Amino acid sequence: LAPTLEELRGKGFRVEGMLCDVSQPDQVEAAVQRTMEIYGQIDILVNNAGIACLGPLESLSIRDWDTTMSVNVRAAFLLSQLVATGGDRGDGGMLARRRGAIVNVSSAAGSGVHTANSSMAINQLFFFTCLEKKKTKTAPRR
Repeated sequence: LAPTLEELRGKGFRVEGMLCDVSQPDQVEAAVQRTMEIYGQIDILVNNAGIACLGPLESLSIRDWDTTMSVNVRAAFLLSQLVATGGDRGDGGMLARRRGAIVNVSSAAGSGVHTANSSMAINQLFFFTCLEKKKTKTAPRR
């Protein structure tokens, strides 16, 4: 992480970096709070974390399933919720400011269930189904 930060700083960018296991809610909350302490607010969130446990659905363990759901679905939910509401800061976040953007990135695996990555495909489909319903409730308000 340090070499990348130094390279970007050398090009004139103001950047900070931190490690965060997005499957751990306490680390996600700490990362959001730290980012808000540094920058004051979060204007853009890109949910891009994703993992796949390869193999047919019938061969996956509960642990594999829980791990992929924690990273691919719960982390994006928690990050979006914290950034939208402002978390513990009580400033209301994006919703109170009535501005900001949350971008959710997915794998093409979400377009259908494939034998090699069935767990990822299922939780990507679940994630985007939930987002489509949520999008209408959090669209720009006037």
